[in-house]
Amino acid sequence: MTAVEPSTASEPRPGAGPAFPDAEALIEQARQRQRRRWRRRGILAASLVLLASAAATGAIGLSGRTARAPAGGAEPTPPGPVAAMPSQVVVWTGDRIEVVSSRTGRLIRTLATDEGLYRGLPTLAVSDAGVVYFDDARGTREWVRSVPLAGGPVTTIAEGRVPAISLNGRLLAYVTDTDHPTGRNRSEAIIVRDLPAGTQKRWAFTSIDPDINSLSWSPDGRHLAFAGLTYVKNGTVAVRIAQVLDTRSGGTLDDARRIPLGQRVAWAGYLTADTGAGLMLGPYGVIQPGPGSLVEVGASSGRILRHLTSLPSQGLATGNAVDGAEGTITVDRTGHYLLIAGGAGYGEIFRWTFGMGHPVRVTSGAIRAAWAGSGRE
Repeated sequence: MTAVEPSTASEPRPGAGPAFPDAEALIEQARQRQRRRWRRRGILAASLVLLASAAATGAIGLSGRTARAPAGGAEPTPPGPVAAMPSQVVVWTGDRIEVVSSRTGRLIRTLATDEGLYRGLPTLAVSDAGVVYFDDARGTREWVRSVPLAGGPVTTIAEGRVPAISLNGRLLAYVTDTDHPTGRNRSEAIIVRDLPAGTQKRWAFTSIDPDINSLSWSPDGRHLAFAGLTYVKNGTVAVRIAQVLDTRSGGTLDDARRIPLGQRVAWAGYLTADTGAGLMLGPYGVIQPGPGSLVEVGASSGRILRHLTSLPSQGLATGNAVDGAEGTITVDRTGHYLLIAGGAGYGEIFRWTFGMGHPVRVTSGAIRAAWAGSGRE
């Protein structure tokens, strides 16, 4: 793996320029560079599917309730103090990690090349200190790595995947003891590392069944939500889970509080200390063609509080259960701006702001994205 000098090439403005390979091709090209998943591949792998944009302004809740818009028909207001939209977005294109303009999609620099995972798609997380964390497969293992947002050498942090950095940039969380090609078969665990102190804590499941596919920090840096899959009926049926870990406590991941979302909503990350973004799914929790939208949900109750926005008509980038629907939505550090990894035709990244009617396309040819700092381009 090599770090690449900043590029001076510019990307065409959204809506213009040459065609990109479709999202399915991008994913397949990246995965062909790595070994295919070694556990439950036949059970969890799924084809890319489309989600039609939601035409209605309400979302159907778990018990059939309809999420109501704010009084007077106004657009949703932001959940916290409004700050300037970050000027840069870090994206994964299928084998490269790049920095692009959040407004124009212009390529600013390439940070790393030949990046991919054995299972699912990579995760990107950017600290306020200007460090990009990502996961990557090398040899027979998966690793959490980092690279400066401004460009520079890539550093290996730990064996694991799904990195998440706390709001203050102090705590780095990641998942370890994941599936392993040499036959290691242990329960998954979450590590939280205090970067300045150099200490860490570990929580694990007591069985090997649950698989974690996303982590998100609460704004206060105390709670860590994790989402993933557990299995029933002899491991043949995947059921979505969402739980909240109090990182000041001990115990196991089994003890973490469940978010009672049901199978119609997937957790997509914290907005405030008490609420999160949720992705509405099809019947029985399946990502499939049909209405789709983002909603605000209670982090404790799992109750749908209000509709936020309809998804792009192209749908999400991937419906693979291992990739996790949660990984297609990224919330900025103020809980005000969202990135949506859109799907069919191209890999596309959209941004959405509270008060905006519909998501706006940022760039094509990318499948994962994370907000970067507000520094100048």
